[in-house]
Amino acid sequence: MSERWRVSSTMPELGARVRDARGRAQSLSRALTAPAEALRALVARGFRTATAPDGSRWAALADSTVERRREGRGPGPKAVPLVDTGILRNAAVGGVRVRGNAILLTVQVPYAAVHQQGTKRAGRKRNVAIPRRAYLPLTPDLRLMATGPAGQWRKRLKRDVAAYVARAGRRG
Repeated sequence: MSERWRVSSTMPELGARVRDARGRAQSLSRALTAPAEALRALVARGFRTATAPDGSRWAALADSTVERRREGRGPGPKAVPLVDTGILRNAAVGGVRVRGNAILLTVQVPYAAVHQQGTKRAGRKRNVAIPRRAYLPLTPDLRLMATGPAGQWRKRLKRDVAAYVARAGRRG
């Protein structure tokens, strides 16, 4: 004869814990708030230090670009990649937000993908190469980076979400 296990009104606190854990798993927005803020800080730090979220340095500007800026032909005198006007930086940092059970990364700037991924065919004549300068924690195949500061952020995200869901089981 087989045994049957049943959660019923004889164990109301267990039933409440299960319902609470299910509710927490279905609504993770509170658990994602701190990791989203940490991601926003990671992206901002990359623009300040000219580094990718995995800790690697961005490619330096081409000598011709630096020279053109020194001569006053270009958006600004800065020799730092990706921060001439601040439009891309502001869009990337401001594009990190929590919606439902997800952290969204949206950068609505026409040239954003070119700089994140790099290209060999930029410019009017399609003969300019722009190196990859990742500012979001995404690999070229659009997966989350697993190394450096981005990898640490990823581990923290998993830990925070697991702890948030697990807290429901300890209540009651």
